[in-house]
Amino acid sequence: MKRALIALALLASPATAQDTIGAWKLHSRNDPMTDRPGYLLLAEGSNMRVGFFCKAPGESVFVSIDGKPYLGTADRRTTRTVQLRVDDQPVVESTTWTYLDRSVTPSSNKDFARMIADGTTLKVKVVDYNLASHYDEIPIGGAREAIERVYSLCAAKSPFTR
Repeated sequence: MKRALIALALLASPATAQDTIGAWKLHSRNDPMTDRPGYLLLAEGSNMRVGFFCKAPGESVFVSIDGKPYLGTADRRTTRTVQLRVDDQPVVESTTWTYLDRSVTPSSNKDFARMIADGTTLKVKVVDYNLASHYDEIPIGGAREAIERVYSLCAAKSPFTR
């Protein structure tokens, strides 16, 4: 929930600058209280979007897929599946993603970044609290360059180095 709120705060700020890298939009803004920059990288589908973000350089980079459907929160005892498919690759199914109201976050940001790095389309299927499925296709062309850029701006180690 806190991660989603950070991303929404970055988008809501009136001092947001924007740059485009492939299908991705990179937003930046200075926190009016600390004057520290924050960064948000987004790729958007019709109902969902993928975001990589940090509150300030040196802080952790978070990843989420969020959107219009209300998913509800799931704890470790009540896992729900997230299915992802990049281009024509096999479906990757996982119950290790965390559900937080309108978003899902991966257990490993780096594994997710590596999975989508060279793709052009990400197909997403999430399951809400009523066990109804929600699908979207998100254009992700240019992901490797865009992700490298946001990690660099956030002063974080690239997910593409071991």
